[in-house]
Amino acid sequence: MKLQYVSAVVLCSLFCLQTVSAQEGDAVKEKSIDPSLEHPTRIAVLDFHGSNLDDAMLSTLAEEARVSLLANLSTDDYQIMTKENTLTILEDMGLDASALEGRDEVEVGRNIHADLIMTGSVVKLDDTYVVTVKLFDTHTAQMLYAHHIEAKSVHKLYKKLSKMTKKGLKKHL
Repeated sequence: MKLQYVSAVVLCSLFCLQTVSAQEGDAVKEKSIDPSLEHPTRIAVLDFHGSNLDDAMLSTLAEEARVSLLANLSTDDYQIMTKENTLTILEDMGLDASALEGRDEVEVGRNIHADLIMTGSVVKLDDTYVVTVKLFDTHTAQMLYAHHIEAKSVHKLYKKLSKMTKKGLKKHL
């Protein structure tokens, strides 16, 4: 079953992932970051998902993660792709809305030519919201970062999400 994601935000930096041949045998390493290249690394943040939760809340939580990324990344080094301009940027890359479909988040990231993809899920357990955020390398499908936060109010959840996103950036970008 394919998952469809209506939006993604793609941020671009001055890093590039390139295929590197291994020195021994016919093996090929998946990808490695080469900071000397001037091609952008793309990071996509998909809308968060959750069961029995308000769509507006899920969308706003994803937007908070995007705002945190923007606040903590240099706009000189990153192009921010918002929900509002996603289709235009995809079109500029020669892609259409079907690129936002895939069997999982990593495939969606590959389809839209993102190098990294951030996803989030939200559940409400009793009177506590739990958000789990994950960061994947789309070339290797390796999970680079995962963290969850808990809060009793949505307002506190937003604040904690912003701090958690900043922490993940410092550790992995």
